[in-house]
Amino acid sequence: MLIEWQDGLLVGFEAIDQEHRDLVSMINQLYDQVRNGQTKETIENTLFTLADQVAAHFTHEDELMRTHGYPHRASHLLEHRKLIDQLDTLLDGIDLLTSPMLLNAIGFMDHWFTDHVVNSDARLGEYLRDHGGTKR
Repeated sequence: MLIEWQDGLLVGFEAIDQEHRDLVSMINQLYDQVRNGQTKETIENTLFTLADQVAAHFTHEDELMRTHGYPHRASHLLEHRKLIDQLDTLLDGIDLLTSPMLLNAIGFMDHWFTDHVVNSDARLGEYLRDHGGTKR
């Protein structure tokens, strides 16, 4: 396990918190697969599933930001775009990746995710709570 879920990662908006838990679980699953030498096919499937979950989560956050007039939407979306670009680069070169390269990429995801949730998503969660965001 790479990321241990802790209350400090809660943003106080149930739907986002659940999606974050799911992403943490998927990042940890990928990390364990690489460290335990799972097949390349298994690792690729998990990585593509993770990328799909990240994209769906970002789409959901964007919908919430747009619906509730979040004033920092543009900068928040830019942060999302940077991670999507990193994931796209990783997926484009997946045939060339070695285990150490994958572990490095997963470490980047861990750092990015934790920083983004504790800083940017926490502000979004607070805004949604204060401005009547629904708990979907």
